[in-house]
Amino acid sequence: MRLLASTLRLTVPIFLSALIEWGLIAAALIGLFLVMPEYPNVAFGLTVLLLPCVTSFMAISLIRTGLLVRDKTKAPNVDRMIRNSFLFLGNVWITVATVFALFMAITTILYFTGDVAREDLQLVFNHPIRAFESGVAQSMITSTTIVSFTIFLLISLYIFCCTMMPLAAAAADVAYKLTSFDMFWGYGVARNLLFRYCLILSVLGLPVIFLLLEPLYDAFVTDHKAIIGIILGDKRTTILGDVAAANIGNIAIAGVVFTLMFSIWAAITTTVFIEYREYIDSQEKIIE
Repeated sequence: MRLLASTLRLTVPIFLSALIEWGLIAAALIGLFLVMPEYPNVAFGLTVLLLPCVTSFMAISLIRTGLLVRDKTKAPNVDRMIRNSFLFLGNVWITVATVFALFMAITTILYFTGDVAREDLQLVFNHPIRAFESGVAQSMITSTTIVSFTIFLLISLYIFCCTMMPLAAAAADVAYKLTSFDMFWGYGVARNLLFRYCLILSVLGLPVIFLLLEPLYDAFVTDHKAIIGIILGDKRTTILGDVAAANIGNIAIAGVVFTLMFSIWAAITTTVFIEYREYIDSQEKIIE
């Protein structure tokens, strides 16, 4: 309950900051697609490449906002925040590699149990458009694969929760030891607590986002062949753009809901980090 009260106090200033920052990022991404209307695949590729860096910077920025509100750090240092974002990506890629290995392990288990055929897997990995057009990809969606994918997502979220303290340390500039950057500072601290809160956030927020964006999902399912073709460089027309324009209000509200979820997560991480840092400092004083 004490954590909840501290989190609520931090959520409002973090949320206001996040609205501005995520709004600017969303405008920049939309501008990227508008600047290159003939090359949406290039814009999509650049977005995928930039998103990890942008997300890392946003997380560091919002946690630092919470630390500033609690008077636990100095004024923002944009240069250091950008540098920390790139340095923390080393941790991110290790996490991604671990999650990918987990995904391959689950896929292997499904293959050996006979739920997924080898030919279908090869088609999905080597020729994704053909897999969708032939219906092979859709036929792989069974109760077993859904349960396996759900377990995969939960374990991935748990692994992500292990990286929250190093991320907060990067935001607070305590991940530096002399001239080196310790990207594993506090790795795994409070992971169970953070995992529970992330689950609650996901259960409360994701269904709302899904309902708001349901017309876009329906448009994607209806016209997925053209959309995947555009992403891979084909010149095709799609109904998704028209559906997005007709539901711009829902998209904006979904963005606000996502920003609120992100802000609550940042507030929780900040609060836990402050308590853990105070505990570490007290232990060091006892040793001295």
